[in-house]
Amino acid sequence: MNYQEVKRNQFESDLAYDKRKGYVLQYMLPRMEVNDKAVPAKMRNAVDVSPEVMSDVVGFWRGILNSHTDLLNMDYFSIYNAVEQDKSKLKYYIPDSFFYAFIDEWLTHPKRSTAVDDKQLYKYLYAGVKTTEVVARKVGDCFFDSDFNKIGVEDFIELCREEGEVVVKASISSYGGHAVKFWDAKKENPEQLLAYVNKPPYFYTQPYGTEYVIEKVVKQHPEMAKFNTSSINTIRIMTMIYDGKFIPLSSVLRMGVNWSRVDNCSSGGIVVGIDQESGTTKTLAYNANGDKFTVHPQSGDFSYRDIPSWDKVLDVVEKLAWRFSGISQLISWDIAIDEMGEPVVIEMNISYGELDFHQYCNGPIFGELTSEILKKFKYKSYSYNAFIGNIGIY
Repeated sequence: MNYQEVKRNQFESDLAYDKRKGYVLQYMLPRMEVNDKAVPAKMRNAVDVSPEVMSDVVGFWRGILNSHTDLLNMDYFSIYNAVEQDKSKLKYYIPDSFFYAFIDEWLTHPKRSTAVDDKQLYKYLYAGVKTTEVVARKVGDCFFDSDFNKIGVEDFIELCREEGEVVVKASISSYGGHAVKFWDAKKENPEQLLAYVNKPPYFYTQPYGTEYVIEKVVKQHPEMAKFNTSSINTIRIMTMIYDGKFIPLSSVLRMGVNWSRVDNCSSGGIVVGIDQESGTTKTLAYNANGDKFTVHPQSGDFSYRDIPSWDKVLDVVEKLAWRFSGISQLISWDIAIDEMGEPVVIEMNISYGELDFHQYCNGPIFGELTSEILKKFKYKSYSYNAFIGNIGIY
């Protein structure tokens, strides 16, 4: 796509134009460009869309976007065409780059969401639900216990050593299983732990130092361990607050492969859809590039297995979705099931909750609400209207 900077009209002031242009350059274009970079790898599994179906797709989106259908990377329809059997539904798939640049941002307050997207705060944000247990913390150059009492480095090491094995996570800007380290006191020395928490993750750009939370390793339910024994296999649920209602849009189970300790798709894991009525896994899993799996490479069959405590999982995410609805109406939740069958909130993804594997596994993310939501989006999205007001497409 090529862009040309234009003012909205002859009456728009330079200040108003610069403000909207800055917003577009900071939020919209990077989101589109980052996600479009993933397209070539996914295209190896793509299936060309027939002219008749493509005409249906273009006609539907032209009715939504009028002359701005060039905002869509049409390759995504070929990618999802490989998994959708009912071609009449293909038009309802949301291209990933469009989703992240406009829809995801429309439903989320950017500044407020950034403030709460911090694992250091989970203890307080998730009051009343079970979440991961913190052993210690590292904020900037200082060490703390789980209650934010400042401690020395020796006490920090001792807390971790007493636990035996801990998982270390970057508290800000972590994603996809990156910046996650398992430290085992029996196999590694304290210097290795300190070396890890004293350097920033490769993606970390904040000026005030490094931040990590050190947590107890969740002991997962035996039924969840059957999917893959080396990783904590978690449920990812994308939820939406829409028209005064709670809607669980899509649920998948994430599984690590090749003895990985993490289950994230971007770290090599695979995902299988979950039927939200029954809490039962479906029959096909996918990796980040859309490769299909009918069995897990290590553990075998994953089809038609019941997720333990499924009703409790839905209750937990609904409770939290309402709690954060003033910040974001679209949130992705990572939930583990502990050995006692209780849901454990691992983290929330307020933005960039990953779209592709939901649509691979379960079809169009908004389902029957797609047309209604997209029409409302067009008139209410600041990002979309700022974009088309600032940038001419040719």
